[in-house]
Amino acid sequence: MKSGARASTGRARAEFTCVSRHSPLSNKRFWAKGWLPSAALMPVAPMQLPKTTDWIGTWRQGRGYVGGGLVEIKLNGGKLHVDAGILVPTARDFHNGDFQGDATTEDDTLSFADKYCGRRGERFIGL
Repeated sequence: MKSGARASTGRARAEFTCVSRHSPLSNKRFWAKGWLPSAALMPVAPMQLPKTTDWIGTWRQGRGYVGGGLVEIKLNGGKLHVDAGILVPTARDFHNGDFQGDATTEDDTLSFADKYCGRRGERFIGL
């Protein structure tokens, strides 16, 4: 990992901390994980709480639809609306999933419900 790169930290053991990182430029579902010396890590200043409009956007994982997913968050009649789907190849088949629903925000969390899975929540992480 390059100096100055941002990573999520987990638990610490002795003088090492578990870290994971996903490149924002990568189209692959790969997170680099490992242990780094805790002394080499520097905390970043907390980001400001997101505005409702900060959630609006489109996020794609993978280059094509197969093996990837798409999440769109739009403003619809004054409310945030989430529309997402994914198609993942397996050894002999494909697995897919999707959901749609209106969302609400509270602090750094976007909460939404779909008709099958009930309430979900996502935290805003700025890079």
